[in-house]
Amino acid sequence: MQHLIRDGYLRQFVRQAPQTTTAPDAPVHQVRIGRSTQFVNTISHSATQEYNLSPGITSRIHKRDHNGKEIFSVAKALPMEPWMMQLISFSAKDVPMNGQAHSYHLVITLLIEEWGVRRILVDSGSSVEVLFYDTFRRMELSDDILVTLTYRIYGFNGIVTIPKGEVTLRVSDGGGYLDTLTTFCVVDVASPYEAIIGRPWIAGIKGVASAYHQRMRFPTYKGIEEVVGDPKEAMQCMQVDIQINEERRARQRRDKNKAKEAKAAEELEKVISQAVMAYEAKEQETL
Repeated sequence: MQHLIRDGYLRQFVRQAPQTTTAPDAPVHQVRIGRSTQFVNTISHSATQEYNLSPGITSRIHKRDHNGKEIFSVAKALPMEPWMMQLISFSAKDVPMNGQAHSYHLVITLLIEEWGVRRILVDSGSSVEVLFYDTFRRMELSDDILVTLTYRIYGFNGIVTIPKGEVTLRVSDGGGYLDTLTTFCVVDVASPYEAIIGRPWIAGIKGVASAYHQRMRFPTYKGIEEVVGDPKEAMQCMQVDIQINEERRARQRRDKNKAKEAKAAEELEKVISQAVMAYEAKEQETL
């Protein structure tokens, strides 16, 4: 019955509460997820584990300092209130029925500084929140607000990426239940996604993300709220990601072939040069 009501059925049998705006003192789930290291509740995998940095934008993304030590993102822990400790669960009824959509990555839409950012990848394998530079520019933000960084990002297609900087922006769900100040690492990397949110952000809102159910749920003072994924956007992003990887591999093959041809030409030139020198030496002996 609850699922039917939630999906828009049986509304005529449900008493509607009067519409009210959120009171100024209503408990909004607000948290700051930043780069400060003054907090102690580190949220990340162990740096001693080994990871397969296989091709693809969804490889494990993390950051390391100039000494090669992994830097963990941290979040300030708010005092636990009863509404933050609600049970979050998923059932078989939550699984999308449109084909194989539940096998896609979880791609959602959130407001970042009042901009509706549609292609946000929810990646629990990432220990850093990422805003891609193309998105940063489309939001009409200036490079002047970027904070210079000393670390590098690992995991984008298995290569090292030098960030353009960090920026702290407001991220919300548009419904007044979720309001976060999130520090993004801005990177200039080709990507089908506009941003990536990882473990620090999800843990900061005490949320649970399920790609299988194509939903992310989090507690609020009015109950459990959810952000539903967009399987269509996820499928398009996967296709673009495959194309980007194929183009990258083709470019690597071309560069490798050029390097082989250059080396072969160099060796041939060396052999010819040695043969000419031997011939000239023999001619000198004959004279």
